[in-house]
Amino acid sequence: MKNKPRFVVGDANSFRLKNKFDAAICMWSTIAEEPMEYRKVIRNVYSILKPQGLFVVDNKNWDAVK
Repeated sequence: MKNKPRFVVGDANSFRLKNKFDAAICMWSTIAEEPMEYRKVIRNVYSILKPQGLFVVDNKNWDAVK
């Protein structure tokens, strides 16, 4: 495989990365189960996405997201 995916694990509230990514993925309802500051999380994710980058959220309990 020419371009292998790179997976980075970190605290969505406070991570800082210098690299830019094509996509960010939040899976298995993490965004609803962890103590999140949602505006901060979205700003952090946006800061590491390339132009036209994609943020994918897999969440089974949207009622928990406030």
